Amino acid sequence: TIAQCTLLSWNVCNMGKSKDDTEIRKMASIIKLADIICLQEINTGIDGALAVARLVDALNRSGSKWDYTISDATISDGPERYAFIWKTSTISKVKDV
Repeated sequence: TIAQCTLLSWNVCNMGKSKDDTEIRKMASIIKLADIICLQEINTGIDGALAVARLVDALNRSGSKWDYTISDATISDGPERYAFIWKTSTISKVKDV
């Protein structure tokens, strides 16, 4: 059977040090009703990955269990990463590509 799920895509614009704890909590409160979240414009440095981890931690505190993966950096004038976050009760990761 195919289950229904909600997909959310968000261009978060410079996800890294620029997102403080208040913004992270606000983002979590907005996206927690989705099952899969695709985020664009994650900074390629460690701050981008840490901001995604902080967001997933905030989501985990909201009552559901979440997991995530972050893409390699794009190759362009303005490199960025993409983050994919999913609610583990609805979605499971099949394999790394």
